[in-house]
Amino acid sequence: MTHIFIIMEDLREISPEQTADPHTTPRGSDGPDRAVRLFSGTLSAAREFGEATRLYRRTFNYDLPQLSLNANLLSALGRHGGSSVGVRRDSPEGPLVGFAYGFAALDPQSHKLFHYSQAAVVDPSMQGRGIGRILKLRQAEVARSWGATHMRWGYNPLFARNAHFNLDSLRGVGRDFVVDYYGRPHSDRMIVEWDLRDGGDHYADQHEIPLPESLKDAEPATAVPGDDGVWIPIPSWIVAGDNSEEGAEAVRDTLRQTLSAVMASGLVLVSCRRLGSEMSVYRAVADRGGAL
Repeated sequence: MTHIFIIMEDLREISPEQTADPHTTPRGSDGPDRAVRLFSGTLSAAREFGEATRLYRRTFNYDLPQLSLNANLLSALGRHGGSSVGVRRDSPEGPLVGFAYGFAALDPQSHKLFHYSQAAVVDPSMQGRGIGRILKLRQAEVARSWGATHMRWGYNPLFARNAHFNLDSLRGVGRDFVVDYYGRPHSDRMIVEWDLRDGGDHYADQHEIPLPESLKDAEPATAVPGDDGVWIPIPSWIVAGDNSEEGAEAVRDTLRQTLSAVMASGLVLVSCRRLGSEMSVYRAVADRGGAL
């Protein structure tokens, strides 16, 4: 790749339309913020890797050494099947406000290649501006360039906003639920798989199906059968951050049991949408294909 600027390879400006979610941006809305210029590219210099590690620690409030990010690892990933991409604001030399990295991986059963996205980080002051979407789309480009047809990553299923982004905005599919994914208590993760091929959306109808109003009276985090699938209501107020699960321990434990049973039955998660101001609802249906 050619260095177009002193920093970030293959750097290009992102138009406001590219930051908008075509599935959820309402017609007639003002859409994305046009006052902020954004530039995305591949991180390639030591200074950039340092910026990325600092953004990572600051955003996740990680102060423990075992949770830090190694700048040398980011350089190695970019050279050997992985990804390290960033978004800057205002100018090509502006502050780094978004960062994502991942690596080439093999499915443990089929040994097929996929790209695993370990983390996508957006500066707290810049969240809600489409930067997460930019990062995923740019990471998908890198994954395709290495020969991958699918991406996977994990997220905390308690976080409805993250679930909506992964399942409804990107149209990923929740295909696996892992208890204590990182080997420490309460690190459960839903593993999303994103088909990077142009094969259409196998679950398009499920993103439009009306949410039953009766779910407002359902017990949080329990499975409610209906419409040839399962609904799982969760609170909308639980978001990523410090003490993010405080006060939600009962919901967390119930959701762990529910998702374990739902995924074991062969269903997949395909949507998570708001129902009123306090609730979001997962949708789980039978697998319709498109997997790795």
